[in-house]
Amino acid sequence: MLAVVALVAGGTVVATKLSRDNAASVPSTTTAPFNGLTIVPTHPPEPTDFNVWTPVGGIGATFTDNGRTVRLEAGAPTAWAGLIQPGAPACSLRFTGRVRTAAGGYAIGLTTVADPADPGSGRIPTPPDNDWHTIDVTITTAGEVSVDLDGRSTLRLTTAPTCGRPAIRATAGAMEFADVLVGQVAA
Repeated sequence: MLAVVALVAGGTVVATKLSRDNAASVPSTTTAPFNGLTIVPTHPPEPTDFNVWTPVGGIGATFTDNGRTVRLEAGAPTAWAGLIQPGAPACSLRFTGRVRTAAGGYAIGLTTVADPADPGSGRIPTPPDNDWHTIDVTITTAGEVSVDLDGRSTLRLTTAPTCGRPAIRATAGAMEFADVLVGQVAA
């Protein structure tokens, strides 16, 4: 029996195929094994729509590509400026996509609308070259935070476990996010 496992669009795909040689050896009285495709999603199938996120703290936000791209500009320093995704709170986060910044700072994590706190990642180090970079932020229910930029680990830390809504906090300057998938971490 040949089993194939692949990672596709943020989800795990498991396919099982029964070869002809093995199929001939299966007695007709036994139950045939399942032949098919199982998808275990870790992200939604479509990129996030930033148009529906809640602006906080007077953040300047420009939406393009039907809300799939957002440019954030932090003005004068405030207690908290950014975007918070609507919906039910979660206790883990997986945030992947593309980001670029010429000069600025941002954090990604979980927070509440009523009392925005610093998202869990802390400031994410991104090259200020205004080129697009892939980003992958994971926050587990245990508070373990990992940030990969262009496939390389750039930040690892542990924070107090928290629950809230996915958020982007702009700490300074301007940054742009595109093709973002937001989901939860499987146990």
